[in-house]
Amino acid sequence: MKILLIPENFPTDENPVAGIFMKDYVKAMQGFADVTVFNTNPWYRGVYEEAEGARSYDLHLFAKKWKFPFNVAAYTYWEWQSLQFAKKLPRPDLIHLHGTAQRGKWVAALADYWKVPFVITEHTGPWSAISHRPAILRRVKGIMEKADLVMPVSSHLETEIRESGIQPKKTAVLGNPVDTDFFTLRTKPLSSAKRILFLGRLDPFKGGLRTLKAFGAVADQHPDYRLTIAGTGLEADEIETFIASNQLESRVEFLRKQLTREEMRTLFCESAFLVFPSEFESFGLVAAEAMATGLPVVITDRTGPVDFSFDSNCIPVDPLNLEDGLRKMIKNLHQYDPVQIRAGIVNKFGFCNWSALLEKTIQPLLK
Repeated sequence: MKILLIPENFPTDENPVAGIFMKDYVKAMQGFADVTVFNTNPWYRGVYEEAEGARSYDLHLFAKKWKFPFNVAAYTYWEWQSLQFAKKLPRPDLIHLHGTAQRGKWVAALADYWKVPFVITEHTGPWSAISHRPAILRRVKGIMEKADLVMPVSSHLETEIRESGIQPKKTAVLGNPVDTDFFTLRTKPLSSAKRILFLGRLDPFKGGLRTLKAFGAVADQHPDYRLTIAGTGLEADEIETFIASNQLESRVEFLRKQLTREEMRTLFCESAFLVFPSEFESFGLVAAEAMATGLPVVITDRTGPVDFSFDSNCIPVDPLNLEDGLRKMIKNLHQYDPVQIRAGIVNKFGFCNWSALLEKTIQPLLK
């Protein structure tokens, strides 16, 4: 099967973590398909990395983003140029688009030109970013209802899409592939680590500051535990201020930087549990990757992560009320089995099983 993959984001030399999970998609799909990757953006985002074993093409039209109203004309021209460029690529059996809003219009035209099916994997969260903008919603509705298959990355996102008035021809919820060959099983028992971990973008909805405040409330009751917060974002300065003003320097480690995947894996394997209290997530990849190493998670009780949250791997909590979740996880940590936690992710999202499910899902579209 020949697939043309059109990402929403992809790693570049200027931002090596942007859409890094797309490399996992390529790897997983290569289990049954010959994959070509076409990265196209109106504005320069850096030199795209290449995915091993896949042909790669890219298109940037402009050195920097244009200001309104000229950006509208620039975007329209970029759509046309992307379509003309793509027509010169080898004709695939199927087009796989990630993200509907920005690239969907010309991708639908490309599928018509080649007379091939196209499928969409949708990651947008919260969906209100689209559903509350009437013009964009109309655009997305037309594209999704034309696609041969729409694959929201979670059941929650599928529900939001349908509730916004969009009725795709066919949907399937497969989640995201997880590189369980890279995120390997920890070698140390959970009880040997006294580190609580928050890892992610430091934006309010993600909950880094909320995690810090919850830890501050329970720290005296658990003097042997420390908290590590890793990431960058809007809350970074406030986190630093809270640590200093509450004399938590000896109990809280703040790694204010974007982590490599190797650094993420090390922290997973050296922690007792992860705190993942997002108010919304289209999927929740960081939590799934942590579980792949055998790490239990204090996890949000809503949106995407609900699809892979079970008593055996997590404690679901109201993301705005974390203190009880921390206490409960510390008290019951001995009940969690890293081997069992990892097995659940391998079976559902590991490349081998996820790839087989994807192939089974899209194969009928080629008949």
